[in-house]
Amino acid sequence: MRIKSLKLQQLEILNVRTKLGDEENRELKYLSAGFQGEIDFDNILESFIHDKNCIHIKDYRFNTRLNLHSFREGGSEVQIDSLLISGNRIYTFEIKNYSRDLIFGADDWHYLNHDVFKSPMTQVSRQNHELKLLLQKAPRNAEIFSSIVFINPNQTIYNLPHDKNILVRSNLKKFLTHHVQSNTFDLQPLMHHLERHQTAASIYDSKVRIDFDSLKPGVYCQDCSQPLIRSSQYHYSCVTCRNSVDTLSAARRLTEEMKILNPDWPVTAHLISHLSGGQISASYLRKMRRSGQLQF
Repeated sequence: MRIKSLKLQQLEILNVRTKLGDEENRELKYLSAGFQGEIDFDNILESFIHDKNCIHIKDYRFNTRLNLHSFREGGSEVQIDSLLISGNRIYTFEIKNYSRDLIFGADDWHYLNHDVFKSPMTQVSRQNHELKLLLQKAPRNAEIFSSIVFINPNQTIYNLPHDKNILVRSNLKKFLTHHVQSNTFDLQPLMHHLERHQTAASIYDSKVRIDFDSLKPGVYCQDCSQPLIRSSQYHYSCVTCRNSVDTLSAARRLTEEMKILNPDWPVTAHLISHLSGGQISASYLRKMRRSGQLQF
């Protein structure tokens, strides 16, 4: 299961409970589109590998400080949207879900209005280079092929060459048909090496800079962000998408929101109740905590 980045989760919560600025709105749209593009890619890829002995790792992240041959002082982070081990080779995919049409260039790319679009191949080359360094001391190495995938079916890229590691929606399935094959080697040592160097959290993750009291209280639908209406003593419903949520699930979500926004905030029954707009009582929250059904 692919998980949304912490930044995207934070912006989605803030979009409901505060008024986002223009820059934050743009970032939210960009991250939301990117995540949807990754989901679309996953669905396509999974249809090719479901009956094969392949390994698919989503959002593989590692720190370059672990690479002894990486000379960047202090290191940095590499995040790979999708890493596929297939046919005893490693494939990395950088997924882009852009709607605007582009014109390919050997150095810089361009939008149709001639504005410069910095070549995304630099990012792909860096991923390939750093992953090769990471695998130099792996028990079993493997050839690495890195590519970029423009997943939006409505986007057009003009002047796209045939011999580049650039995939678009129209040729993605042809590429996967040719390259997705069952592994024949024992890849567990390689997997252990990758897992050992994978970092769970991004070095760019941070807590939001906002006061708890400035958050708009209430219980909201996770799917459409509309206020949930109490339909019975222990259930809420969404009039927009017809979702039904029980009180305990709503309380767990409120607790999770606080931890996502700022892990330094003290999570108490009083504050959770306050964030719910008083719809969930502090006494109920304490009762659920004592029973072990709610943790905070």
